[in-house]
Amino acid sequence: MKQTIEDTWKAGSIELENDNLPAKRNYHKMNSKLSIDKLLKATKLDNYALLVIIVLVGITLFFLKELIVAAYCILLLSILYVSNRKRIRSLESIKIENDNYTYLKSFHENMQATIRFYTKLMTFGFPLFVIPVLPWLILGKTEVLKILSENSWSKTALTILIVYAALSTCGFLAYRLSVKIGYSRLISKIEDNLEALKQLNTLPNG
Repeated sequence: MKQTIEDTWKAGSIELENDNLPAKRNYHKMNSKLSIDKLLKATKLDNYALLVIIVLVGITLFFLKELIVAAYCILLLSILYVSNRKRIRSLESIKIENDNYTYLKSFHENMQATIRFYTKLMTFGFPLFVIPVLPWLILGKTEVLKILSENSWSKTALTILIVYAALSTCGFLAYRLSVKIGYSRLISKIEDNLEALKQLNTLPNG
């Protein structure tokens, strides 16, 4: 009968003592695998949800007769979907070898690198992608051209900088909040198991 994580827990204490090291390692290995599987599943679901957003954005902008904006948004979101998919495959490509600690450490480092990448993307890239279409959608092409013609370049530049700063802040906070809500618990579990395995490896016969 297949042993569950709970069975492994009951089979022996996971406190850092010199006895029953295989049971402790097995517990952390199973716990880590469970957390990683859930994390990858959640990441895939989020990326599939992006496909739904692409369709909804395309349909909405099509009915608003904003075909250029629709094409622009669909292109950007499609690029983001492909980028997400590549990063998910990169995480899945990390293989479990003899040393579970090395595997877990590599997975954690890749996950943190992914979070840093998207934090920068949402902070600096998101405003750059949104600013060209936001006034167009809110005010309309005619009104935007009118405002540009009636205001000095310095005033226009200042307005763009203010909007950029606001969007940058929103992008950063929105992404960090989504990570905290959707992934922080699983990432914390992985970090706890990583630390436990690190300590186990320092014990005699570790």
